[in-house]
Amino acid sequence: MVQKRLNELGLATDKVDRANQLTLTKWRDVGAKGVEWLPALNLPVGYVAEQVRFEVFVSPFAEPARVYVGSLLEARRAGSSPGTATSYNVPSLNMALMAEIAGALGDAGVPIPAD
Repeated sequence: MVQKRLNELGLATDKVDRANQLTLTKWRDVGAKGVEWLPALNLPVGYVAEQVRFEVFVSPFAEPARVYVGSLLEARRAGSSPGTATSYNVPSLNMALMAEIAGALGDAGVPIPAD
């Protein structure tokens, strides 16, 4: 169900670790068609978001299963080549994807703490 929702959101699968129930999405350009659900990012002055990828883990050790989301964002300094800055686990990206997955699963879940 989670992978189906990722595809619907325009996040193609790069790698799947079935033994550990982890999916890694392919890099996706920020602002590309199909990912309008991504929030606007508040980056440092002079930086532009380039691309994002997500890690989605479904815990097999809890009933009901728990879903965890991580993100990796590449940004560039305006006017320079891509990939000049990397940010891990951007809260607004993680919360946006979690909200989309929770909506598809029919359970709003518990709010994710900012820290």
